[in-house]
Amino acid sequence: MKGGVLWMTGVPGSGKTTTAKRLLARFAERGLATLWLDSDDLRSVVPVGYDDAGRDAFYALIGHLALLGVQGGCLVVISATASRRTFRDEVRKRLGARFVEVMLTTSPEALRRDRDVKGLYAKAQSGEITSLPGVGVPFESGGAELVIDTSSLTPEAVERLVYGWLEHERPGLLV
Repeated sequence: MKGGVLWMTGVPGSGKTTTAKRLLARFAERGLATLWLDSDDLRSVVPVGYDDAGRDAFYALIGHLALLGVQGGCLVVISATASRRTFRDEVRKRLGARFVEVMLTTSPEALRRDRDVKGLYAKAQSGEITSLPGVGVPFESGGAELVIDTSSLTPEAVERLVYGWLEHERPGLLV
């Protein structure tokens, strides 16, 4: 069976989208059929909120779309925070070894100083938003097959680490 899911998770600003873009370029070089599900992109067309019900519906949709992509033979790359483990584990349960979770972490200082391109951490600090995963909403870690601290790594280095791990540990996803 071709296809699988590579879920890039971590708090906002940890490097999920950047790493996904780089990996997708590498997968394209190999001629792999891919589907990219990026939370920022999807949220621009799916009208759900950031409350618990909105997050539940949003991540159920991402999981469903991912499974459809796998059924079609795609390597589905998800770049989405998914602050609760159940969001990720529902897809993992259905796919077993065809599912890989990569958790990107970074220091709070780097998030606030270097990576707050959307101003989310500044807004959370001022109280303007209260639902930021890792700040106002708990982020449930654990369960990832690969954890990478991106604090002092370049995007190229993170992409190489993830790709190298996939080649060594899950080469079946790269066919």
